[in-house]
Amino acid sequence: YDSLSPAKERYISMNINKADLVNTLAQKNKAYKKYMVKDIVDDIFDEIANALRNGDRVSIYGFGTFDVKKYKSHPALHPVTKESIVVPEFQNVVFKSGAELLRSIRE
Repeated sequence: YDSLSPAKERYISMNINKADLVNTLAQKNKAYKKYMVKDIVDDIFDEIANALRNGDRVSIYGFGTFDVKKYKSHPALHPVTKESIVVPEFQNVVFKSGAELLRSIRE
């Protein structure tokens, strides 16, 4: 990691949660109170979740695409008992990075 900029080094060993995101955005945008920024971030996440629940794809240009992937029911072996089981069908959220996001993390 010797060649990374100080800004990128800061994120290597750091996990960013929603509170960190709100704090950072509130510091960058002094015109907005922290509670306003939190409401906006919550609204964005709620809209993404609602769209995914409705089966919609969420594309954010340059950042990436969120989608719901459906997995069919299939037979499997229980890892402990080695008993044959049927895994029920289920859905999962998948994320595909956008080109600009990939380019920015590879630099």
